[in-house]
Amino acid sequence: MIFKKYDKNNDGGLDRNETRELMTDMLRSQNRPYTEEQLEEFIAVADTNKDGLIQKKELYNLFKLIGKNTKKQW
Repeated sequence: MIFKKYDKNNDGGLDRNETRELMTDMLRSQNRPYTEEQLEEFIAVADTNKDGLIQKKELYNLFKLIGKNTKKQW
């Protein structure tokens, strides 16, 4: 599963660096342009409980949100 691949310390949540790595890999694999500010925005939007970690459900919800905006230029 993608979550386990990026949860390097196996604590059940993705920290800022783990989330940045996942998002960077995902966006690059889709040849989607992005900025550092957009990566930070993704992390802020995804962390709905504001605990500093992205949980599986938060990541799933972020992917759903991104999927809805696939035709927009980021």
